Parts: sequence; structure tokens; C-alpha cells
Amino acid sequence: MSIQEILKILTDSGIEPNEANVEVKMLLEHFADYGIKDIISGNKLTAEKLELVREKAELRAKTRQPVQHIIGFADFMGEKFIVNPSVLIPRDETEILVRKAVEIINKNNFKTALDVGTGSGCIACMIAKNTECQIIGVDISTDALNTALDNASRLNLFNKAIFIKSDVFSNVKPGESFDIIISNPPYIPPCEKENIQIEVKFDPQEALFTKDEKGLEFYEKITGDAHKVLNKGGYLMFELGIGQSQDVKSLMEKNNVTPDDFGSSHPLAGMYFQRKLEEKAFELGGSDYSIPVQKVEDYLENKEGIENIETSLNLTPECNSRKKRNRKSIISNTILMKAACKSL
Repeated sequence: MSIQEILKILTDSGIEPNEANVEVKMLLEHFADYGIKDIISGNKLTAEKLELVREKAELRAKTRQPVQHIIGFADFMGEKFIVNPSVLIPRDETEILVRKAVEIINKNNFKTALDVGTGSGCIACMIAKNTECQIIGVDISTDALNTALDNASRLNLFNKAIFIKSDVFSNVKPGESFDIIISNPPYIPPCEKENIQIEVKFDPQEALFTKDEKGLEFYEKITGDAHKVLNKGGYLMFELGIGQSQDVKSLMEKNNVTPDDFGSSHPLAGMYFQRKLEEKAFELGGSDYSIPVQKVEDYLENKEGIENIETSLNLTPECNSRKKRNRKSIISNTILMKAACKSL
């Protein structure tokens, strides 16, 4: 049995070659302690270790159980997190959400944060690790909370990442409030159950699917009550499902700005308030004059746009050379602004 033969076991089961290569590497590192350095050095695998890796590859191919469940860990932002069937496996796109949250927290010197639907605790732990913020992670699943606690323990974050059982804000202490709320909630509508990948079916269903047909159930719950626990000047951040940005934006606009938010009865108070919002929007957009745009035909057909343009201002070469932003990130920033409106 060779490494190539193990790779073939995975590809013959329908796993894409690139994905199979990554998974064989993960299996070798975890079960045989064999990595790139060993390959470069020409180190040989023992027959026993190779057989163990083959057995795990056979299990992956036969059951299509995610490789992260087989090894018991998933990589997230440079750390290994314990994962099991009680929690979602952390995804790469969630790293975008966390990195932006870390940037906002550090820039504003925020001290308190709330992670709604914490699952494995990966969001809460990485925010605690990379900021001075104390964060509370809430989840309705006891098994998920136990996993989150184990992950916080492994990263020595006991005093910075705290986990409690709560259905959204139900068990948040009266009077407790936060500078920032982050959530990667369930957002897949029931009608999509038959279309998801086989591996995703191993994730806890309650962490994936909503009861409503648009996947907005938890966005509505969180945005509807966030003002009760969000500090003035605070932020509300979400990970979104594909095609949900406009609906979530509309939900947030239900609790939009009123004259009470202006902070003054001065005739020009609204103008100064708008100026603050424009400054924040510029910062959240990257301060590089990139503008998210949408074609008229996309707007009329309620489709998401995918293009950016840059203004005709005389920008520095550094600004002009910056890569176009991922649209999902821009939409998230736009929604951040909508949430910030209520708290200015």
C-alpha cells in the first residue's frame, strides 16, 4: 500500500482530486505524524502507520463522514479546534467575519462581545485570543457548549471566553450589554435540505436549517432584540447565506434611525449624524474609495451584484493597486453600518 493508492481510495469514492490530496495530507499528519518535512527528507512510513491511514481513508470513502470528524479536529485561523457531530465544522469564509470583527474591536478598544450560536467556540475563542475583549458565547446545545469549553481550555482562554446556555438572548443577564455582537446563525431554508453536500449532513441539523422558507428566522430574532443588549456605538455582525443580503438589510432597517438617535434638537443634527455614518461607511469599505455597485437588471431581478468600481478621484498608487474586495465582505460591511446606525 502506497500514499498514491490511499489517494485513489478517496478519488474513486467521488471526492475531488484536490480535496482528496488535502485530506490524505491531514490523515498522514494526524495518524502517522508524517508531514511535508518528512516527504522532503525522504523519511519512510512504517507499514503499521500506513495501514492505519489506509483504514481511515476507507472509512472516509465508505461513509463520506467529514475528514475533520475522523481526526477530531478542524483548522481555523491557524489553530486546531475540536469538532464532533454536535458542532459545525469551521469554514474558511467564517475567518473573514472573525478577522473583520477583530479589526473593529481593536480599533475601537471594545471590551465586551457576544457570540450568538457559538457552536465549537471558534469565533469566540479567536476573538478572545486576538483582542483584549472578554466574549460570551451562547448556544442552545449543551453538547456544543461542552465542546466550546474544551476548545477554550486548550487555548488557555478560560477568563476571556465564557460560554452559557441561551436561546439567542434569553439567558443574557438583565442589564448586561455588549460593544459588539457576532453571529454565524443557521440560515439554510428547509427546501435546500436535499441539495446540500453529503458531508454537510453530518453537521448538526439545528445549526444548519431554519424553520422559515427564506432562512431568515435567526437574523430576524437577533436583529429584533439586539438593541436591548448592544451598547451605544456598538456593532452587529453576521455571516450571511448566498442571496440573503438584501433581506437581512431590510430586517435591520425595521429598527432604523429616528430623530432620537441624533443626540440633539439642533436643526442640523441630522446632517451631522449622516456625516458620522458616511465616515464609518468609508472606513468599513476599506478607506480606499472602492464602491460596491449593482447593475440595473440585477436590481430589477432581485439579484446580487458582483462588481466594484473605483471613483475617478486621484488615488494613490497603493489605493489603485488594491485588490477588489470580495462582495460578500462588502455586503457584510454595509449591514454593519445599518446596525451601527441604531447605536450612534
